[in-house]
Amino acid sequence: MKSVVLVLFFASSIFAVAQDPIRSEPICRKCKKQQDLIHQTHFLPYLQTDFQRSFATNNWTEVCFNNLDSVLPPLAKNANIFSVRYDALGCVYPKFMTSDMLGLGPQSIGLRDWNMYKYSFYKLFYPKSESDRVRMRQDIETNLPSPGKEFLTSLLAERRNHNGGSDNATTPDSIRVDDIFRFVNSWNDKYQSEAIEEIRKVVDEKKIKKIVFFFPGFNVPYALAQIQANNIIDAYKHELNYDQLFEDILFVKLFWPSFAYKESRFTEHSSKFNNDINIKSMIYFTNARNRVYSIGFQIRKLIYSLKFSGTIDIIGHSSGSDLISVTLIDPIKKINLKRYDTAFNRALVRNYKNTPLPSNRIKTFLNAPSIPGIITFGENQMDRPEQRNYHWLVGFNNSDKVLQKMKGRRQLENPSNWFGNTNLGGNVNDEVWKTISSIKSSNPDILNNFRFVELGKQKDTFGHDFFCYMNQIGFKAEFGRFIAD
Repeated sequence: MKSVVLVLFFASSIFAVAQDPIRSEPICRKCKKQQDLIHQTHFLPYLQTDFQRSFATNNWTEVCFNNLDSVLPPLAKNANIFSVRYDALGCVYPKFMTSDMLGLGPQSIGLRDWNMYKYSFYKLFYPKSESDRVRMRQDIETNLPSPGKEFLTSLLAERRNHNGGSDNATTPDSIRVDDIFRFVNSWNDKYQSEAIEEIRKVVDEKKIKKIVFFFPGFNVPYALAQIQANNIIDAYKHELNYDQLFEDILFVKLFWPSFAYKESRFTEHSSKFNNDINIKSMIYFTNARNRVYSIGFQIRKLIYSLKFSGTIDIIGHSSGSDLISVTLIDPIKKINLKRYDTAFNRALVRNYKNTPLPSNRIKTFLNAPSIPGIITFGENQMDRPEQRNYHWLVGFNNSDKVLQKMKGRRQLENPSNWFGNTNLGGNVNDEVWKTISSIKSSNPDILNNFRFVELGKQKDTFGHDFFCYMNQIGFKAEFGRFIAD
Protein backbone atom coordinates (compact mmCIF):
# COMPACT_ATOMS: atom_id res chain seq x y z
CA MET A 1 0.00 0.00 0.00
CA LYS A 2 1.35 3.39 -0.94
CA SER A 3 2.21 5.89 1.74
CA VAL A 4 1.45 9.45 0.73
CA VAL A 5 2.67 12.55 2.47
CA LEU A 6 0.70 15.58 1.35
CA VAL A 7 2.30 18.88 2.28
CA LEU A 8 0.41 22.07 1.62
CA PHE A 9 2.95 24.80 2.21
CA PHE A 10 1.58 28.25 2.77
CA ALA A 11 4.34 30.86 2.70
CA SER A 12 3.21 34.43 3.11
CA SER A 13 3.64 37.87 4.48
CA ILE A 14 0.58 39.30 6.16
CA PHE A 15 0.57 42.96 5.17
CA ALA A 16 0.50 44.33 1.66
CA VAL A 17 1.51 47.85 0.69
CA ALA A 18 0.27 50.58 -1.60
CA GLN A 19 1.13 49.84 -5.19
CA ASP A 20 2.38 53.37 -6.07
CA PRO A 21 4.89 54.40 -5.00
CA ILE A 22 6.76 51.38 -3.61
CA ARG A 23 9.37 52.32 -1.02
CA SER A 24 11.59 49.30 -0.59
CA GLU A 25 12.96 48.45 2.82
CA PRO A 26 15.01 45.43 3.94
CA ILE A 27 12.97 42.33 4.62
CA CYS A 28 14.80 42.05 7.95
CA ARG A 29 15.48 45.59 9.00
CA LYS A 30 17.75 45.12 11.97
CA CYS A 31 20.70 43.53 10.29
CA LYS A 32 22.21 43.97 6.82
CA LYS A 33 24.12 40.72 7.32
CA GLN A 34 20.81 38.88 7.71
CA GLN A 35 19.45 40.62 4.61
CA ASP A 36 22.47 39.58 2.54
CA LEU A 37 22.22 36.02 3.82
CA ILE A 38 18.61 35.78 2.70
CA HIS A 39 19.46 37.14 -0.73
CA GLN A 40 22.40 34.78 -1.22
CA THR A 41 20.70 31.70 0.25
CA HIS A 42 17.12 31.95 -0.97
CA PHE A 43 17.21 34.01 -4.19
CA LEU A 44 20.50 34.00 -6.09
CA PRO A 45 20.71 30.20 -6.49
CA TYR A 46 17.45 30.25 -8.46
CA LEU A 47 18.14 33.36 -10.57
CA GLN A 48 21.43 32.57 -12.23
CA THR A 49 20.82 34.02 -15.70
CA ASP A 50 19.43 37.25 -17.15
CA PHE A 51 16.64 35.22 -18.72
CA GLN A 52 15.63 33.76 -15.36
CA ARG A 53 15.65 37.19 -13.72
CA SER A 54 13.59 38.66 -16.55
CA PHE A 55 11.16 35.74 -16.45
CA ALA A 56 10.74 36.12 -12.70
CA THR A 57 10.14 39.86 -13.04
CA ASN A 58 7.49 39.32 -15.73
CA ASN A 59 5.69 36.85 -13.45
CA TRP A 60 5.90 39.00 -10.31
CA THR A 61 2.11 39.24 -10.42
CA GLU A 62 -1.12 38.08 -8.79
CA VAL A 63 -2.13 36.17 -11.89
CA CYS A 64 -0.60 32.72 -12.25
CA PHE A 65 0.63 32.98 -15.82
CA ASN A 66 2.99 30.43 -17.31
CA ASN A 67 4.15 27.21 -15.69
CA LEU A 68 7.49 28.24 -14.16
CA ASP A 69 8.93 24.82 -13.39
CA SER A 70 11.16 24.54 -16.47
CA VAL A 71 12.57 28.09 -16.25
CA LEU A 72 12.89 28.41 -12.46
CA PRO A 73 13.60 24.86 -11.24
CA PRO A 74 14.87 23.83 -7.80
CA LEU A 75 18.53 22.99 -7.26
CA ALA A 76 17.70 19.40 -6.38
CA LYS A 77 17.95 17.04 -9.31
CA ASN A 78 15.38 14.37 -10.15
CA ALA A 79 12.56 16.21 -8.38
CA ASN A 80 9.07 15.12 -9.44
CA ILE A 81 7.02 18.32 -9.80
CA PHE A 82 3.43 19.15 -10.76
CA SER A 83 1.71 22.56 -10.60
CA VAL A 84 -1.94 23.53 -10.15
CA ARG A 85 -3.05 27.16 -10.49
CA TYR A 86 -6.27 28.55 -8.95
CA ASP A 87 -8.10 31.79 -9.68
CA ALA A 88 -9.72 33.99 -7.04
CA LEU A 89 -12.90 31.90 -6.85
CA GLY A 90 -11.20 28.50 -6.86
CA CYS A 91 -11.30 27.71 -10.60
CA VAL A 92 -8.31 25.70 -11.78
CA TYR A 93 -6.33 27.16 -14.68
CA PRO A 94 -6.45 24.89 -17.73
CA LYS A 95 -3.04 23.62 -18.77
CA PHE A 96 -3.25 25.55 -22.03
CA MET A 97 -3.75 28.92 -20.29
CA THR A 98 -0.65 31.12 -20.61
CA SER A 99 0.29 34.79 -20.36
CA ASP A 100 -0.09 35.10 -24.15
CA MET A 101 -3.80 34.41 -23.70
CA LEU A 102 -4.34 36.37 -20.50
CA GLY A 103 -2.09 39.34 -21.23
CA LEU A 104 -1.52 42.28 -18.91
CA GLY A 105 -3.90 44.89 -20.32
CA PRO A 106 -7.27 45.86 -18.80
CA GLN A 107 -9.12 44.34 -21.77
CA SER A 108 -7.49 40.91 -21.56
CA ILE A 109 -9.53 37.91 -20.48
CA GLY A 110 -9.40 36.89 -16.85
CA LEU A 111 -8.26 40.32 -15.66
CA ARG A 112 -11.41 42.44 -15.90
CA ASP A 113 -12.68 42.19 -12.36
CA TRP A 114 -13.01 43.82 -8.97
CA ASN A 115 -13.06 43.07 -5.25
CA MET A 116 -12.95 39.37 -4.36
CA TYR A 117 -13.82 38.32 -7.93
CA LYS A 118 -10.62 39.92 -9.19
CA TYR A 119 -8.61 37.59 -11.39
CA SER A 120 -11.48 35.13 -11.77
CA PHE A 121 -12.49 33.22 -14.88
CA TYR A 122 -16.09 33.79 -13.80
CA LYS A 123 -15.69 37.37 -15.03
CA LEU A 124 -15.79 35.94 -18.55
CA PHE A 125 -19.42 35.05 -17.79
CA TYR A 126 -20.42 38.17 -15.87
CA PRO A 127 -19.76 41.18 -18.15
CA LYS A 128 -21.32 44.48 -17.15
CA SER A 129 -22.15 45.81 -20.59
CA GLU A 130 -23.01 44.68 -24.10
CA SER A 131 -19.60 45.83 -25.35
CA ASP A 132 -17.95 43.65 -22.70
CA ARG A 133 -20.06 40.69 -23.79
CA VAL A 134 -19.02 41.15 -27.41
CA ARG A 135 -15.35 41.48 -26.43
CA MET A 136 -15.65 38.40 -24.21
CA ARG A 137 -16.81 36.29 -27.15
CA GLN A 138 -14.05 37.72 -29.30
CA ASP A 139 -11.47 36.89 -26.62
CA ILE A 140 -12.68 33.31 -26.44
CA GLU A 141 -12.78 32.95 -30.22
CA THR A 142 -9.34 34.55 -30.77
CA ASN A 143 -7.26 33.42 -27.81
CA LEU A 144 -8.40 30.01 -26.68
CA PRO A 145 -7.45 26.77 -28.44
CA SER A 146 -9.64 23.72 -28.84
CA PRO A 147 -10.98 21.95 -26.82
CA GLY A 148 -10.97 24.84 -24.34
CA LYS A 149 -12.87 27.05 -26.80
CA GLU A 150 -15.62 24.47 -27.22
CA PHE A 151 -15.90 23.92 -23.46
CA LEU A 152 -16.16 27.62 -22.62
CA THR A 153 -18.64 28.20 -25.43
CA SER A 154 -20.83 25.34 -24.16
CA LEU A 155 -20.67 26.71 -20.60
CA LEU A 156 -21.74 30.12 -21.85
CA ALA A 157 -24.69 28.61 -23.75
CA GLU A 158 -25.70 26.55 -20.70
CA ARG A 159 -25.57 29.64 -18.53
CA ARG A 160 -27.63 31.66 -21.01
CA ASN A 161 -30.31 28.96 -21.07
CA HIS A 162 -30.40 28.80 -17.27
CA ASN A 163 -30.87 32.58 -17.11
CA GLY A 164 -33.77 32.65 -19.55
CA GLY A 165 -31.72 33.67 -22.58
CA SER A 166 -29.77 36.43 -20.77
CA ASP A 167 -25.98 36.70 -20.65
CA ASN A 168 -26.10 38.52 -17.34
CA ALA A 169 -27.47 37.44 -13.96
CA THR A 170 -27.71 40.59 -11.83
CA THR A 171 -30.67 40.53 -9.46
CA PRO A 172 -31.45 39.41 -6.89
CA ASP A 173 -28.08 38.78 -5.27
CA SER A 174 -28.93 35.16 -4.48
CA ILE A 175 -29.36 34.46 -8.23
CA ARG A 176 -25.91 35.86 -9.02
CA VAL A 177 -24.31 33.88 -6.19
CA ASP A 178 -25.97 30.69 -7.40
CA ASP A 179 -24.66 31.56 -10.85
CA ILE A 180 -21.11 31.89 -9.50
CA PHE A 181 -21.01 28.55 -7.71
CA ARG A 182 -22.70 26.73 -10.58
CA PHE A 183 -20.00 28.07 -12.91
CA VAL A 184 -17.10 27.22 -10.58
CA ASN A 185 -18.37 23.68 -10.02
CA SER A 186 -18.88 23.08 -13.74
CA TRP A 187 -15.43 24.48 -14.50
CA ASN A 188 -13.67 22.34 -11.90
CA ASP A 189 -15.62 19.23 -12.81
CA LYS A 190 -13.52 19.43 -15.96
CA TYR A 191 -10.22 21.14 -15.15
CA GLN A 192 -9.64 20.15 -11.51
CA SER A 193 -10.66 16.60 -12.39
CA GLU A 194 -8.06 16.63 -15.17
CA ALA A 195 -5.41 17.76 -12.67
CA ILE A 196 -6.40 15.01 -10.24
CA GLU A 197 -6.10 12.37 -12.94
CA GLU A 198 -2.68 13.65 -13.99
CA ILE A 199 -1.44 13.53 -10.39
CA ARG A 200 -2.69 9.96 -10.06
CA LYS A 201 -0.92 9.05 -13.31
CA VAL A 202 2.42 10.43 -12.07
CA VAL A 203 1.99 8.60 -8.76
CA ASP A 204 1.44 5.30 -10.57
CA GLU A 205 4.21 5.74 -13.15
CA LYS A 206 6.86 7.01 -10.69
CA LYS A 207 5.73 4.73 -7.86
CA ILE A 208 5.38 7.80 -5.67
CA LYS A 209 5.17 7.23 -1.91
CA LYS A 210 4.96 10.83 -0.75
CA ILE A 211 3.20 13.88 -2.18
CA VAL A 212 4.36 17.30 -1.05
CA PHE A 213 1.88 20.06 -1.81
CA PHE A 214 3.11 23.65 -1.78
CA PHE A 215 0.52 26.42 -1.36
CA PRO A 216 1.69 30.05 -1.02
CA GLY A 217 -0.04 32.48 1.29
CA PHE A 218 -1.04 36.15 1.24
CA ASN A 219 1.02 38.75 -0.62
CA VAL A 220 3.37 36.32 -2.34
CA PRO A 221 3.76 37.17 -6.05
CA TYR A 222 3.64 34.20 -8.38
CA ALA A 223 7.39 34.12 -9.16
CA LEU A 224 8.25 34.51 -5.46
CA ALA A 225 5.93 31.61 -4.63
CA GLN A 226 7.85 29.54 -7.16
CA ILE A 227 11.15 30.43 -5.49
CA GLN A 228 9.73 29.62 -2.06
CA ALA A 229 8.58 26.26 -3.39
CA ASN A 230 12.10 25.61 -4.63
CA ASN A 231 13.41 26.31 -1.13
CA ILE A 232 10.97 23.78 0.31
CA ILE A 233 11.91 21.13 -2.25
CA ASP A 234 15.62 21.64 -1.59
CA ALA A 235 15.02 21.51 2.17
CA TYR A 236 13.39 18.10 1.73
CA LYS A 237 16.36 16.96 -0.31
CA HIS A 238 18.75 18.13 2.42
CA GLU A 239 16.83 16.70 5.35
CA LEU A 240 16.14 13.29 3.80
CA ASN A 241 19.75 12.92 2.65
CA TYR A 242 18.90 9.82 0.64
CA ASP A 243 18.16 9.86 -3.09
CA GLN A 244 15.60 7.07 -3.08
CA LEU A 245 13.49 8.72 -0.38
CA PHE A 246 13.56 12.00 -2.34
CA GLU A 247 12.72 10.36 -5.68
CA ASP A 248 9.68 8.72 -4.07
CA ILE A 249 8.16 12.19 -3.54
CA LEU A 250 5.92 14.15 -5.90
CA PHE A 251 5.95 17.91 -5.25
CA VAL A 252 2.66 19.51 -6.26
CA LYS A 253 2.62 23.32 -6.19
CA LEU A 254 -0.76 25.02 -5.89
CA PHE A 255 -0.85 28.75 -6.66
CA TRP A 256 -3.53 31.39 -6.17
CA PRO A 257 -3.89 35.20 -6.69
CA SER A 258 -2.78 36.25 -3.21
CA PHE A 259 -1.89 39.90 -4.02
CA ALA A 260 1.51 40.97 -5.26
CA TYR A 261 2.54 44.18 -3.53
CA LYS A 262 5.95 42.93 -2.54
CA GLU A 263 8.85 44.24 -4.53
CA SER A 264 12.14 42.56 -5.30
CA ARG A 265 14.95 44.35 -7.14
CA PHE A 266 17.08 41.59 -8.58
CA THR A 267 19.74 43.99 -9.85
CA GLU A 268 20.54 45.28 -6.37
CA HIS A 269 22.97 43.64 -3.99
CA SER A 270 20.13 42.43 -1.77
CA SER A 271 16.48 41.64 -2.32
CA LYS A 272 14.29 44.18 -0.57
CA PHE A 273 10.68 44.09 0.52
CA ASN A 274 8.25 46.51 2.06
CA ASN A 275 5.94 45.05 4.69
CA ASP A 276 4.66 48.30 6.19
CA ILE A 277 1.35 48.36 8.03
CA ASN A 278 -1.06 50.78 6.37
CA ILE A 279 -4.78 51.19 5.81
CA LYS A 280 -4.70 49.56 2.36
CA SER A 281 -3.23 46.46 3.96
CA MET A 282 -6.49 45.88 5.82
CA ILE A 283 -8.48 45.96 2.56
CA TYR A 284 -6.08 43.63 0.75
CA PHE A 285 -5.95 41.19 3.66
CA THR A 286 -9.74 41.09 3.97
CA ASN A 287 -10.16 40.42 0.25
CA ALA A 288 -7.46 37.74 0.41
CA ARG A 289 -9.32 35.99 3.23
CA ASN A 290 -12.48 35.99 1.12
CA ARG A 291 -10.48 34.26 -1.60
CA VAL A 292 -9.14 31.77 0.93
CA TYR A 293 -12.66 30.71 1.87
CA SER A 294 -13.61 30.36 -1.82
CA ILE A 295 -10.53 28.23 -2.61
CA GLY A 296 -10.28 26.15 0.56
CA PHE A 297 -13.10 23.70 -0.07
CA GLN A 298 -11.84 23.20 -3.63
CA ILE A 299 -8.48 22.10 -2.18
CA ARG A 300 -10.38 19.81 0.16
CA LYS A 301 -12.14 18.27 -2.86
CA LEU A 302 -8.79 17.74 -4.57
CA ILE A 303 -7.20 16.03 -1.56
CA TYR A 304 -10.29 13.90 -0.92
CA SER A 305 -10.55 12.90 -4.58
CA LEU A 306 -6.95 11.72 -4.76
CA LYS A 307 -8.05 8.78 -2.56
CA PHE A 308 -4.63 8.13 -1.04
CA SER A 309 -4.51 5.83 1.95
CA GLY A 310 -1.18 7.01 3.33
CA THR A 311 -0.32 9.83 5.67
CA ILE A 312 -0.60 13.50 4.73
CA ASP A 313 1.66 16.31 5.89
CA ILE A 314 0.63 19.96 5.65
CA ILE A 315 3.08 22.81 6.23
CA GLY A 316 2.00 26.45 6.42
CA HIS A 317 3.39 29.85 7.27
CA SER A 318 1.45 32.93 8.35
CA SER A 319 -1.88 33.67 6.64
CA GLY A 320 -1.58 30.46 4.64
CA SER A 321 -2.70 28.78 7.84
CA ASP A 322 -6.18 30.00 6.95
CA LEU A 323 -6.02 27.78 3.88
CA ILE A 324 -4.83 24.86 5.99
CA SER A 325 -7.56 25.33 8.57
CA VAL A 326 -10.46 25.72 6.12
CA THR A 327 -9.20 22.72 4.16
CA LEU A 328 -9.54 20.55 7.26
CA ILE A 329 -12.08 22.42 9.44
CA ASP A 330 -15.36 24.00 8.32
CA PRO A 331 -14.89 27.79 8.84
CA ILE A 332 -18.44 28.33 10.10
CA LYS A 333 -17.51 30.65 12.96
CA LYS A 334 -14.91 32.46 10.88
CA ILE A 335 -17.47 33.26 8.19
CA ASN A 336 -19.86 34.28 11.00
CA LEU A 337 -23.30 34.39 9.39
CA LYS A 338 -24.77 36.08 12.45
CA ARG A 339 -22.73 39.17 11.61
CA TYR A 340 -22.18 38.76 7.86
CA ASP A 341 -25.35 37.10 6.60
CA THR A 342 -24.96 37.40 2.82
CA ALA A 343 -26.03 35.12 -0.01
CA PHE A 344 -22.39 34.42 -0.85
CA ASN A 345 -21.48 33.50 2.72
CA ARG A 346 -24.50 31.24 3.03
CA ALA A 347 -23.42 29.47 -0.15
CA LEU A 348 -19.88 29.08 1.22
CA VAL A 349 -21.19 27.49 4.43
CA ARG A 350 -23.33 25.05 2.42
CA ASN A 351 -20.38 24.08 0.24
CA TYR A 352 -18.12 23.40 3.23
CA LYS A 353 -20.75 21.34 5.02
CA ASN A 354 -21.36 19.30 1.87
CA THR A 355 -17.69 18.68 1.05
CA PRO A 356 -16.33 15.50 2.69
CA LEU A 357 -13.08 15.56 4.64
CA PRO A 358 -10.16 13.26 3.83
CA SER A 359 -9.90 10.38 6.30
CA ASN A 360 -6.10 10.16 6.13
CA ARG A 361 -3.81 10.58 9.10
CA ILE A 362 -2.75 14.20 8.60
CA LYS A 363 0.11 16.09 10.25
CA THR A 364 0.25 19.87 10.00
CA PHE A 365 2.97 22.37 10.86
CA LEU A 366 1.55 25.88 11.24
CA ASN A 367 4.47 28.30 11.47
CA ALA A 368 3.58 31.76 12.80
CA PRO A 369 -0.09 31.28 11.80
CA SER A 370 -2.00 34.51 11.23
CA ILE A 371 -5.30 33.08 12.38
CA PRO A 372 -7.48 33.16 15.49
CA GLY A 373 -6.94 30.11 17.64
CA ILE A 374 -10.13 29.75 19.67
CA ILE A 375 -12.71 29.94 16.87
CA THR A 376 -10.50 27.83 14.62
CA PHE A 377 -9.76 24.87 16.91
CA GLY A 378 -11.91 25.32 20.03
CA GLU A 379 -15.63 25.75 20.68
CA ASN A 380 -16.54 22.37 19.16
CA GLN A 381 -15.08 23.23 15.74
CA MET A 382 -13.48 19.78 15.39
CA ASP A 383 -16.29 17.33 16.04
CA ARG A 384 -16.24 15.39 12.74
CA PRO A 385 -14.85 11.84 12.99
CA GLU A 386 -12.15 12.37 10.34
CA GLN A 387 -10.64 15.21 12.36
CA ARG A 388 -9.51 12.81 15.06
CA ASN A 389 -6.85 11.72 12.57
CA TYR A 390 -5.40 15.24 12.26
CA HIS A 391 -2.34 16.31 14.25
CA TRP A 392 -1.30 19.92 14.67
CA LEU A 393 2.13 21.42 15.39
CA VAL A 394 1.71 25.17 15.97
CA GLY A 395 4.80 27.40 16.05
CA PHE A 396 4.03 30.77 17.67
CA ASN A 397 6.27 33.78 18.19
CA ASN A 398 5.84 36.35 20.95
CA SER A 399 8.44 38.55 19.21
CA ASP A 400 6.78 38.77 15.79
CA LYS A 401 5.71 42.42 15.50
CA VAL A 402 3.58 41.80 12.42
CA LEU A 403 1.46 39.19 14.17
CA GLN A 404 1.44 41.34 17.30
CA LYS A 405 0.16 44.32 15.23
CA MET A 406 3.02 46.50 16.37
CA LYS A 407 3.52 49.94 14.78
CA GLY A 408 7.00 50.82 15.93
CA ARG A 409 7.02 49.98 19.64
CA ARG A 410 3.30 50.52 20.09
CA GLN A 411 0.65 47.85 19.67
CA LEU A 412 -2.45 48.95 17.79
CA GLU A 413 -5.59 49.17 19.90
CA ASN A 414 -7.94 46.21 19.50
CA PRO A 415 -5.38 44.38 17.33
CA SER A 416 -7.85 41.66 16.34
CA ASN A 417 -9.88 44.28 14.46
CA TRP A 418 -6.90 45.47 12.44
CA PHE A 419 -5.93 43.55 9.31
CA GLY A 420 -7.76 40.44 10.46
CA ASN A 421 -7.32 38.30 13.54
CA THR A 422 -3.75 36.96 13.70
CA ASN A 423 -3.72 36.31 17.43
CA LEU A 424 -2.62 32.68 17.47
CA GLY A 425 0.74 33.09 15.75
CA GLY A 426 1.67 36.12 17.85
CA ASN A 427 0.07 34.78 21.04
CA VAL A 428 -1.79 38.07 21.36
CA ASN A 429 -3.55 38.32 24.72
CA ASP A 430 -2.45 34.75 25.54
CA GLU A 431 -4.36 33.34 22.56
CA VAL A 432 -2.28 30.15 22.59
CA TRP A 433 -3.18 29.26 26.16
CA LYS A 434 -6.82 30.26 25.68
CA THR A 435 -6.98 28.02 22.61
CA ILE A 436 -5.57 25.08 24.57
CA SER A 437 -8.15 25.69 27.29
CA SER A 438 -10.98 25.88 24.75
CA ILE A 439 -9.92 22.61 23.09
CA LYS A 440 -9.65 20.95 26.48
CA SER A 441 -13.15 21.99 27.49
CA SER A 442 -14.90 21.30 24.15
CA ASN A 443 -12.95 18.34 22.68
CA PRO A 444 -10.63 16.90 25.36
CA ASP A 445 -10.12 13.70 23.36
CA ILE A 446 -8.18 15.54 20.64
CA LEU A 447 -6.04 17.70 22.92
CA ASN A 448 -3.16 15.25 22.54
CA ASN A 449 -3.30 15.89 18.80
CA PHE A 450 -1.90 19.39 19.40
CA ARG A 451 1.59 20.61 20.22
CA PHE A 452 2.38 24.30 20.59
CA VAL A 453 6.01 25.40 20.26
CA GLU A 454 7.40 28.87 20.93
CA LEU A 455 9.74 29.87 18.11
CA GLY A 456 10.42 33.45 19.17
CA LYS A 457 13.14 32.82 21.76
CA GLN A 458 16.04 32.80 19.32
CA LYS A 459 18.28 35.85 18.97
CA ASP A 460 18.14 35.63 15.18
CA THR A 461 14.46 36.58 14.90
CA PHE A 462 14.53 39.66 12.64
CA GLY A 463 11.25 39.64 10.77
CA HIS A 464 7.99 37.90 9.98
CA ASP A 465 8.65 36.85 6.39
CA PHE A 466 8.97 33.13 5.70
CA PHE A 467 12.62 33.47 4.64
CA CYS A 468 13.42 35.10 8.00
CA TYR A 469 11.95 32.08 9.77
CA MET A 470 13.87 29.71 7.53
CA ASN A 471 17.07 31.16 9.00
CA GLN A 472 15.94 30.71 12.60
CA ILE A 473 17.44 27.94 14.68
CA GLY A 474 14.08 26.99 16.16
CA PHE A 475 12.32 26.76 12.81
CA LYS A 476 15.12 24.71 11.25
CA ALA A 477 15.01 22.21 14.11
CA GLU A 478 11.22 21.82 14.10
CA PHE A 479 10.99 21.70 10.29
CA GLY A 480 13.72 19.08 10.12
CA ARG A 481 11.95 16.90 12.67
CA PHE A 482 8.66 17.33 10.84
CA ILE A 483 10.13 16.18 7.53
CA ALA A 484 11.89 13.22 9.09
CA ASP A 485 8.89 12.07 11.15
